[in-house]
Amino acid sequence: LGTALHRWLVPERLFSDPDALRRARLVAFFSAFAATVGIPLFVFQIYFGSTRAVWLPVFGTVGAISSIVALRWSRSVGLGAHFFCAVVGAGLTAMTVYRGGFGEPAALSLAIVPMIALAVGGRQVGMVWLVLIWLDLVGIGIVQRVWGIPRVLPADPVANYGFSHLVFVAATYALMSVYVRLRDTAAEERRIAEA
Repeated sequence: LGTALHRWLVPERLFSDPDALRRARLVAFFSAFAATVGIPLFVFQIYFGSTRAVWLPVFGTVGAISSIVALRWSRSVGLGAHFFCAVVGAGLTAMTVYRGGFGEPAALSLAIVPMIALAVGGRQVGMVWLVLIWLDLVGIGIVQRVWGIPRVLPADPVANYGFSHLVFVAATYALMSVYVRLRDTAAEERRIAEA
């Protein structure tokens, strides 16, 4: 099922280089995964979160789908990856600020952005996003310290934060397992091609 999804999202005709194809499929899968996770997060926000924060999962879902479109339209893995990382980073930053800054689980979730960038673009791209997320966190800290950010607790904090942590752990595992699977598949295809 995963291979069929990858082939549908990013057909082989779009990229002649096997490594670029693998990375493009990673971007597409990560984006599809984020869009899929956005739907239950939307429902969860309505019932257990804050109805004013419902727009955040909607923004994330639309942004994730847009990164697949950007990837296919531009045929640029870099553009698709940066677009996706920007969408994820902006969504998690908005949730962090909306909920009151540090102390909100979304602040810790920002750690996934450089990991995605590293998996898709390599060390340089990962380092760029690591620095951007550091600057983002410093900015949130300055705003919180100097001007203060009002703390908005969800309707049911235990259910909301518990669900958020479960989704983050599951998402991290799913994304990294897909990365490992595609990396191993690409290595096997290289061995077969060289033989």
